[in-house]
Amino acid sequence: MGLITSREAIDLLGHARVDLRVSEVHTLKDRHDSSQNGSGSPESVGIEAKRLVRRVVGRGETPSTEQQCLSELYHEFEDTLEVIDAPEDGSLKSLVTFDDCKVQPVHRWYTFKEGYSHQLLATLQKWGVFPAGESLRLLDPFCGVGTTLVTASYPDQSKNFSEVVGVEVNPTIKFIAETKVNWANYDSEVIEGYITKLKAKYGRRSRVFPVPELSTFSCTRRGDKIAFHPSVIQDLLYYRQWILNCPEPEKDFLLLAWLSIIEEVSYASKDGRALRLLKKEALPDTPPNVKQALLDQLHIMKSDLIALNGRREKLQNVGSGARVVSGDARDLPFGDRTFDAICYSPPYLNNIDYTEVYKMELWLKGDVSTQEEFRNQRLKTMRSHPSIIFPPTEKYKEVESDQWLSRLRSALMLALPYDEHRKQRERLFAGYIDDLLLALGEQQRVAVPGAPIVCVVGNSLFGGEKTRKIAVCTDLLIAAAAQAVGLVVEQIRIARHLPRRDNQNGWLRESIIIMRKPN
Repeated sequence: MGLITSREAIDLLGHARVDLRVSEVHTLKDRHDSSQNGSGSPESVGIEAKRLVRRVVGRGETPSTEQQCLSELYHEFEDTLEVIDAPEDGSLKSLVTFDDCKVQPVHRWYTFKEGYSHQLLATLQKWGVFPAGESLRLLDPFCGVGTTLVTASYPDQSKNFSEVVGVEVNPTIKFIAETKVNWANYDSEVIEGYITKLKAKYGRRSRVFPVPELSTFSCTRRGDKIAFHPSVIQDLLYYRQWILNCPEPEKDFLLLAWLSIIEEVSYASKDGRALRLLKKEALPDTPPNVKQALLDQLHIMKSDLIALNGRREKLQNVGSGARVVSGDARDLPFGDRTFDAICYSPPYLNNIDYTEVYKMELWLKGDVSTQEEFRNQRLKTMRSHPSIIFPPTEKYKEVESDQWLSRLRSALMLALPYDEHRKQRERLFAGYIDDLLLALGEQQRVAVPGAPIVCVVGNSLFGGEKTRKIAVCTDLLIAAAAQAVGLVVEQIRIARHLPRRDNQNGWLRESIIIMRKPN
């Protein structure tokens, strides 16, 4: 069976509405209890329980009874919570996507598909979750490109926060967030001077720059796919070298503009969990113009500085200001009771490896230069993807078996289809749930009593063409894990239901979970 105990198997069989004689389950329970008292073999009980589960679940597909058992448990847990459905007018949809950030000053300096809206903070204040005008100390433990931090540093929000801190484990993404957060340090006139220099720059390259040792950059992939035209990657490296010779703080501003055009001038696109490469026959006749793309991006960013000019003096109300630190949300580098509010969106349980998706930026900027460094960076990520085998943990064993998290975890493991991906999914779900416990435990520790904790997350489906798909309700798993570490779950507000034909029972959705540390 893998990562589920015989006791859990017996309990789930007892709850499942399956074609088993009641006496079979009761007999197993009696034998299990006897084995715990020293009479009988626990091993034989476990083997027999797991045989019964296999009889229920079968091989090759998950019958609707097991899936129904999981779904009913979801409903049962939901009934203990305040769950508010998505409004019919769709007014909350935009809160959980990055779309409106793409046209907002500073936020648009780097497109981050996995981000949420800059309007989230204002909405939380409107709902009364975050009190306005109280100079809160705010934490985003999964800060990404810094949407929460940049929003809190805007003049219209700065009076509400005395300190804003983000934590990010990916060094390239941390740099992006840090540079955006420091927007008030850049002078549009100085930037215009560098734009003028760039326009006059570059006749013929005097050297060939060494390309990072990543196959994405250096070879043609199968199916005649390439990530960059050879001249484009040389141009990128040329302008990076020019930027690195510029003084601070303008160097960071220029380097962010450079990072933001990498995908644009490549033959690759970020598509879900991977980079998609164009086939040779689909490539444009002429390679992308790196210099023009960089100039265009710098003009956009400079125009934002002009639009925000004159408002910098209002930032004195932010106190120590907004900052980004390198760190792990599962082991926060802060003391107990440090923050008045927490707002974040963790990696969804959807197989996306951000180290892989953003590897072009990671390698070209120079934050990793060897495969060992690349692997080590992957090992630092939250266990939301199967790209690497993480060291196992057993944090879940600290949770009592009758708590909702234990029950949901057991039901989820039982509902997995018996196919070639089962073991991988067992590891994935077990690691992710343990990471939720670790991260939420840290949030509970660093929050002051009464602090609101808000999490944006989406649910997912797992399964293949030949097996039934199971819904993984990450919002409910987070709510259950929050309860397990001592937090109060006040509400789950569904922002949108995902428009998929296989949206089982409406479980595919994105939600805003509102929690609180008890007083």
